[in-house]
Amino acid sequence: MELKERIGSLTNLINELEEKKKAAHHEMLDAVEFAEPEELTPEFIDWYYWDTGLSLNPLAAGLGCSTSVINKMVTPNRKLEIPCAICVHKKLIFSVKTRNERSSIIDKQKTTKKMAGRLLYLEFVKSEYICEDCKQDFRRQEELKIQKKLQKQKANKAKKIEKLVEMPYEEYLLTPYWKKFAHNARKLAGYRCEKCHRGNRVLHVHHLTYERRGHELLADVKVLCYQCHAAIHGRVVE
Repeated sequence: MELKERIGSLTNLINELEEKKKAAHHEMLDAVEFAEPEELTPEFIDWYYWDTGLSLNPLAAGLGCSTSVINKMVTPNRKLEIPCAICVHKKLIFSVKTRNERSSIIDKQKTTKKMAGRLLYLEFVKSEYICEDCKQDFRRQEELKIQKKLQKQKANKAKKIEKLVEMPYEEYLLTPYWKKFAHNARKLAGYRCEKCHRGNRVLHVHHLTYERRGHELLADVKVLCYQCHAAIHGRVVE
């Protein structure tokens, strides 16, 4: 048999099976709709509602009631087990009252599974569709990321400080870091000399110690007007 004939034969078989499936489906629904009253027992209604997934319309027609009434006839708080959206091994237990609620939970679990890689931290750890073990793993991974980020920031800061320490002092005073630090020191001093307390003067930021150059504390410096600063260094200015 040639490949073309083989594919054609299989296609016809699939079409035949689809037709038989449709016919069987209609026959199932008809069997329920036209069942004898004594056949539609509470056990059958419960089984049909929860386990078949078939339309409720034939059952409602057979019982002579609406589908909303059937919701009240079945066992409430049915237990639903679904796999964790991440590991799929752990089972999560839900209590459902209706088929619609069950379908909603199943759909949300599938959505969570698809979106797992894009969920924000709080969305992930608060999700009902992810097991506690996976949440703990996620927390550990996030903590490691934060630690690595902090270590990288610390290393970068150390390199910047090292560079500031090694450069000539006059060049250091022109760096953006020092200019910002000196500005904050003047601001906290109220833009006044911390020795003579006069304002309206050119203010210098004088190092009391060079021990923490590149990462000074405010206690390492003193804001002085140009006259007081000159006096500290033994210079006289008018």
